[in-house]
Amino acid sequence: MCGLASFLLENLTLALTSPFAFFVSLRPLSLTQTAIERKASQGLHFSCKCSEGWAGVGCDTAVSCPKDCSGHGTCTGEGCKCDHGWDGAGCGLKACPQECSGHGTCNVHQGICACDAEFKGDACAERRCKNDCSGHGECDAKSMACTCGLGWHGDDCSTPWCVGSYGGCSGHGNCLENGLPGGKPFCECEAGWSGRVCRTECVHLCNGRGTCSDDITRGGAPRCNCEKGFAGALCEYKCAGECNGHGTCEVEEQEQGSGSTSHEPKLACKCDTGFTGSDCTITICPKLCSGRGTCGKDGVCTCEEGWAGDACDIDYWGCKENCHATKGHGQCVAQIGAGPGKPKKCVCNKGWGGEDCGLEMCDPLCLNGGKCEDKICRCIAGWSGKRCETKTCPYNCWNHVSCLFLSFLRCLVHGFFLLSSS
Repeated sequence: MCGLASFLLENLTLALTSPFAFFVSLRPLSLTQTAIERKASQGLHFSCKCSEGWAGVGCDTAVSCPKDCSGHGTCTGEGCKCDHGWDGAGCGLKACPQECSGHGTCNVHQGICACDAEFKGDACAERRCKNDCSGHGECDAKSMACTCGLGWHGDDCSTPWCVGSYGGCSGHGNCLENGLPGGKPFCECEAGWSGRVCRTECVHLCNGRGTCSDDITRGGAPRCNCEKGFAGALCEYKCAGECNGHGTCEVEEQEQGSGSTSHEPKLACKCDTGFTGSDCTITICPKLCSGRGTCGKDGVCTCEEGWAGDACDIDYWGCKENCHATKGHGQCVAQIGAGPGKPKKCVCNKGWGGEDCGLEMCDPLCLNGGKCEDKICRCIAGWSGKRCETKTCPYNCWNHVSCLFLSFLRCLVHGFFLLSSS
């Protein structure tokens, strides 16, 4: 009770001298008095960490100037009056210019504004175009829109774009943002237009000797698809005889150091299949008739006997299965006096026979229906021997009895004739 009486006496004095301080401090102290007495009786010690604006052992003393204005302001009856560039109750925070004009965030440790995307300046008071047009355009102060320079596109001029008026490609094509290696833009021209920026009209090109392509040369000129017999970027060159319609005209590359002072390129006809010569007037036969015929002036082969086809490469008098020549069974040869329509004949090697030399033959030959297998005669029932030349009892009496040759063959069992072969 002594502690509580002392508490009431102290706060009564405070109430008489400073009613406001008494009112503020009375409730927290009264609510915690029992806890204070309990901790004191236990021998525990504690201290209060006061909030900004308060001091004293029990944080019951109002402080009008926290931290003495941190050395960056003047203490008045109403609190700290901070110096320029400082802010906060105790003037401990760095102030940003014009509080960033409401268009940015202040870094109170550095006093620097982080402006919003459409504003700039120390105080974020100046408007700007998005990303300052990325350094590739001009910002319109009224509309705050970017006017991009050639080769750039987008609301902030950050996208590479095709050059040319009317939004790129001269209004005669579409810009492909990644049309070239390395992600560079490229103009895809509309039909009838060509050039790097689709500015050249194809109808006036190619000298009437070809069609204009949407593609362009390395020099930026349109590319012509020339008719046969003509060459050059604009089909301005003509080969001899225009290659007679049987080839294409090409410009040959001249060797360095050749000593030629002529500005005219060297032209040559690349002849179609079946033609040759400097102007493609000479006909040639396919595969030069494969060496089995005669090539005529019309480019048609006259084949030797036994061969046919445009190139005389078809053996139409050949032997069946080619006599299994690859297995070494025989060769296909022409018969003596053979003419058109008469086939060749297989000449079989030793040990092989048949129409195509595919039948194995024993030496000597098998007789009486025997079949040669692996150079051995396999005899049919009733015959035996190396060549199947010996007649035997049927089934050789099943190997259970003896076969006797009288005037005929019979099987003998215990003196009885059981089966006759006749």
